[in-house]
Amino acid sequence: MLNQVSKHLKEDCREHGFGRKAWWARRLEVPALTISHWLAHRQDPNGTHTQLILDVFQEETATQNSPVWINFLWKCYFEKIPVEREFFQSIIPLILQAKSLNTRTLAFLSNIIILFQLQLTSSLHASSKLKNRIGWLMEISNFTPTIEPERRKWDFLCDIFESLNRWSNGKKYLIKQQTPIGKKWFIYDCDLTAIKRKFL
Repeated sequence: MLNQVSKHLKEDCREHGFGRKAWWARRLEVPALTISHWLAHRQDPNGTHTQLILDVFQEETATQNSPVWINFLWKCYFEKIPVEREFFQSIIPLILQAKSLNTRTLAFLSNIIILFQLQLTSSLHASSKLKNRIGWLMEISNFTPTIEPERRKWDFLCDIFESLNRWSNGKKYLIKQQTPIGKKWFIYDCDLTAIKRKFL
């Protein structure tokens, strides 16, 4: 497993070129020199870092693929194409793995859960970030999640929020917008009620 992870990491840095090691260092919150040691096989990432690397790869894949799935869901909605509820059960967690999503998409996913009475669950090996996002989405859809919140770094789920955090007063704005459900699941969110009503 460790050899495979290091191999994928090396291939990724080669594919993206200059600056990718620094990018990985920021994502994993380790010195760039540590990444260099891993790539040169002088050291191996520990279990925690191995899982973080795998989580980042999953997130990058989901970020690339989620627009395709989201566009498909919109197409089904506007053209009234019937979709099996099992499809939603499997595809929504994949979409939630993306780095961030816009509020309209999140409101849309919540309405799908309400309409089809879905009970989303996470796999045993899912990241705490994904588990919290699933729990949050279930709860804003007025369902009781089957999972508990996992303490972690605050998640900028809405795509605009990460950029807002860089402003001098951005953090205060995020905290002001955050709902009690968002606080519970360690997610910077906002009230989606008004957006959800537009789909009804």
